[in-house]
Formats: sequence, C-alpha cells, structure tokens
Amino acid sequence: MVELGDRLYLSGGADPTLSWLNGNSGYEVTVAGYMPGRGKEPALLVKFDDFITTAHGLKGLYAVIELRFENTTWQDGALVQIELCNFLPAKKPRPERQCGHWVEANAIVKKIRYKR
Repeated sequence: MVELGDRLYLSGGADPTLSWLNGNSGYEVTVAGYMPGRGKEPALLVKFDDFITTAHGLKGLYAVIELRFENTTWQDGALVQIELCNFLPAKKPRPERQCGHWVEANAIVKKIRYKR
C-alpha cells in the first residue's frame, strides 16, 4: 500500500503528445491523502512540488490519481487516471465534490524509494 508522505513519479500516457506533461518527462509528487475510489483501492490525493501547467494551459498543484483498472493495486507500473486540480479537493467521492480536469487516463506511477 502507498503511505502518506510517499514520493511517487508520474509519467507517460495514452496521448501521443503527452500534453499533460508539457514537455517534461514526468513529475514527482507527494501522497497527501486518500480519496474514495471506484474500486477496492482508494484513489490518492497527491501534491506536486510546484504548480504544473499542461500544454493546454490547465494549472494545478494537486491531483487525484486513481487506478485505471478495477482489480489492480498500487504498485510500480500501475496505470492511473489523473485529475488535475488548482484547489485542494474535498475527500469525497467524485460526484459529491468539486472536480478538477481529467488530463490523462493512462499515466504510469512508480514509487520513489525515499521519503521527503
């Protein structure tokens, strides 16, 4: 399981231009909380080190990342969906809270082996 304070690396995606990365190879994030997810595993609230800006001009400091497939777990190489937020989202199910922008549906998550 991923723990609060863990550092993760988000990269890749289905979009051939990887517009959510805006020319970067990926981003390091810190796990800031757990969110209700659609499957057995919780979604994660993560915080970027600084605001990021996508190639489409969307900005955010936080993201909700959720496992792409229902029967997967939080492990290196898991595919995740990324919801970029320019606000701190409430820890409620997606239909019950203010939502950010879906910026990627097939990013890859890897755990960084140190804590900040």
